[in-house]
Parts: sequence; C-alpha cells; structure tokens
Amino acid sequence: MTAKPENTCWSYQEACRAIPYVRLLLGRMRSLYVAAWHFYRLTKNDDADHEVHEHASRCRQEALDTLHELHGLEVFVYQHPATGIALFPFIVHVCNVTLKAYFVYKDTRDSIDTFIFHVDLCQRNDLYADEKPVPSGWRHPGAIPKL
Repeated sequence: MTAKPENTCWSYQEACRAIPYVRLLLGRMRSLYVAAWHFYRLTKNDDADHEVHEHASRCRQEALDTLHELHGLEVFVYQHPATGIALFPFIVHVCNVTLKAYFVYKDTRDSIDTFIFHVDLCQRNDLYADEKPVPSGWRHPGAIPKL
C-alpha cells in the first residue's frame, strides 16, 4: 500500500479497502510488542544476557518501523499497541463547519462501524464512551460525511 500525503483524509470506502493491510500491521505490532515485553521481563534484572537484549531491541525496532508505516498511511494506533485499534482521519461537515474525526477500526471486526470526533477524543480520551455509529449515507462511494 502506498503512503498518503500528510494531513489527508480517508473516505469510508478507502478506509474499508485498507482494512486487510491495516489488520496485518496491527497484528504485527501486537506480536512485536508482546515479544519485546517478554524479553524485557526476562532480562529485567540481568544486563549480562546480551542475546536476549539484542532480540528485544530487534522487536522494538520492527515495531517502530511498523508504527512509522502506519503513520505513513495516515493511520494512527489508539493507545496501547495490543488494543488493535486504528484511527483513520476524515472531515465531517456539520452546519457549515468542518470537524476533524476518525473512523474507528477494531481488528476484532471485519468492518468499520464507528467514528469519533477529534475534539471528543482529545478532551476525554474515552473512545468507548464517545464513538458513534457510522451513518449509512457515509458508506456509499463518493459520499461526503455530513451531519
């Protein structure tokens, strides 16, 4: 998948087409995070085990590379890498005002069912309380999100 220009917005259709690749990247991040954490715990009090430290460092670097790949796509990971939640930025038109929002993809699902306004996410940082269902009108090709 090719990188998107910085500060671009996703359409619902584009985000849905990207799901298989984003799911792969989220899964990779989760497994690398768990592996790095495991190796960190193994060597927490032992600086002598260089092989384990090197493996943990490789896992960390691969996870960072994966995170940069997601950012290159203009897809953001929500909170902890193990949550498996990605945010796709887009714009919603509300009464002649444009608001930044995110389509919410959870890798436990096959589709994007919800979105959250940027302001809600920043003010309360409670995705689960503030996410809203994606209106059916936004799901059509070429649809412009309006409320």
